[in-house]
Amino acid sequence: MTTNAERGSKVVTALRWTMSARLLGQIFTWASTLFVIRILSPEDYGLMAMAMVLIGLLTLIDTLGTDVVLVQKPDLSEHTR
Repeated sequence: MTTNAERGSKVVTALRWTMSARLLGQIFTWASTLFVIRILSPEDYGLMAMAMVLIGLLTLIDTLGTDVVLVQKPDLSEHTR
């Protein structure tokens, strides 16, 4: 059985890993954005930004669980009804 101190230590370690992963992901996102800004014209970057808004909204809808509602079994047995 784990003690509260051991459990607290595991929580702190997990938080550090999570924070490090998110920070690294954010740095990568910023670096790739700056790179894309440099290689695209302002018009192309604006088009990409508009597309990313749509992709972001679709991702948000996906995380709400609508995929579970939309995908159903074509024929239900008595047990699954």
